[in-house]
This record gives sequence, structure tokens and C-alpha cells, in this order.
Amino acid sequence: MAGPFQADYVFGKNNLVVLRHPKGKFLRINPNNLDQIDENGGVGGFARWNIELHGEQDGLKVVKLKSQKSGKYLRIYNNGLTIDCGGGGGKWTRFKCRPTSGNSFKFESCELAGKYVAVQPRGVVVGGGGKYTEFSVWGNQPDAAPQQPQVVYVQQPAQPVVVVVQQQPEPPQQTYEAPPAEEVVPAQETVAAPAADPEPEPEPEPEPEPEPTY
Repeated sequence: MAGPFQADYVFGKNNLVVLRHPKGKFLRINPNNLDQIDENGGVGGFARWNIELHGEQDGLKVVKLKSQKSGKYLRIYNNGLTIDCGGGGGKWTRFKCRPTSGNSFKFESCELAGKYVAVQPRGVVVGGGGKYTEFSVWGNQPDAAPQQPQVVYVQQPAQPVVVVVQQQPEPPQQTYEAPPAEEVVPAQETVAAPAADPEPEPEPEPEPEPEPTY
């Protein structure tokens, strides 16, 4: 990006950064009044900020921006009417980082919802979240992106599965009684009766002798 600040920064760890605003320059503290902020920074000491991570709020990273030059913190206070770099690290110096694209973010006050750090045409002011509140953030070393929780799959022992089998009643057994075996009477040998003597044929009666003719 510029000088030693070449790495995209996405709030993965505490780091030294510069904040480029929509007008193309960098947010800095005023060299003539270290509690005031102006828009005319390069990447020198007055424009360098130490990022301090402070957990999350509403699902967004919460940070404090501490000037490397003065050791004081950027803050929005006075009911959202004042922005400067005179903070001591209290509640007014806490900002939610709203990502927009890549390494670009908007910084919304944690205590004053809807109040953002902004660089408008008239200078550094408290903004309402529009296009003048977007800053690209550049680190002087590679950022460590937040580590995703490691998912460890532990195989659980298989639970026994109880299967209830509805036992069907057994069909009644049919008893088959074989018919009584027929008594087998051994065949008796038939002895032929002796043949009877044939009855004698009757003797023919003698024919009468013809009477003599006289």
C-alpha cells in the first residue's frame, strides 16, 4: 500500500496500522495539537495507530485505536458531538469494526450507537455510517486471521439397537393319523378236489327186433 504498510489487516491480532480514508489520505493526529485529528496524514508516525483487540459486541470485533505518537486513544463522546484523540482507554474509546469489503471497515462507537469515525469534505467529524465512514486498514506485517475453531470428530461407540420382534403365533399343528393298515390275510392254497369219476352213460335200450312178416 505505502511504505512498510503493505498487508491487508482484518483484525486478527493486535498490530500497527494506518487508516486510509475515502479522500485518499490517512487519518492522523495533528502535529500541532496531539489531541486533535486531521485528514492529511501519510504513513509517518502521526498517522500510525496501535490496534488493541477487546473482544466482541453484537457479533463484531471491538477495538481501541491508540496513537503511536501520543499514546492516547481515538474517542467519540459528548453525546456523539465530539471526536478527538484525547482518550485514556475508557468506554468512549471502544469501537465496533463493521466490515464492508476486503480490508475495509467502519468504526462505530460501542457506547453511542450509530456514531462513526468519519472524514467528510469538511474534515474529521462524527458520521452516521455513510460512505465517508469507510476506511481501508493496512498493517506493517501480515495479519493473523482469526482461527476457525478446530472441529474434532470423535467417533462414539455404536449404541445397541433394540429391535422388538412381534412374535407371530404359531399355526396349530395338524395331526395326521394314518389309516390303520389293512390286515393282510395270507392267501390259502386251494387244493383241487379229485375229479369225480364220470357217471356211466346209460346203456342204450335194445331196438326191438322187427316182427317177421308172413
